[in-house]
Amino acid sequence: MKTFINLIVMSDLNKINKIYFIGIGGIMMSALARYFLGEGKEVVGSDRVESGITDELRAAGAKIMIGQRPENIDRTLIWWFIRWRLARIMKNT
Repeated sequence: MKTFINLIVMSDLNKINKIYFIGIGGIMMSALARYFLGEGKEVVGSDRVESGITDELRAAGAKIMIGQRPENIDRTLIWWFIRWRLARIMKNT
């Protein structure tokens, strides 16, 4: 079951070109954002405050909005995130 879920997650990642991160200035989210930028994905995100991390991500090509407002989130990405998150939860059980 775990291998099957990993295959679903990886195949989904290959189909995704744009990824939105809430809290992109945090250590974990910024690391993921850097990874996906390196994979050639379009990285978009938001955080509560500007920081050195958000500045670095912008310089690397990420589009970052300051403030956590619903209108900042691309609605087409939400379904993918929910599926990915559920797969990760199932993998860890």
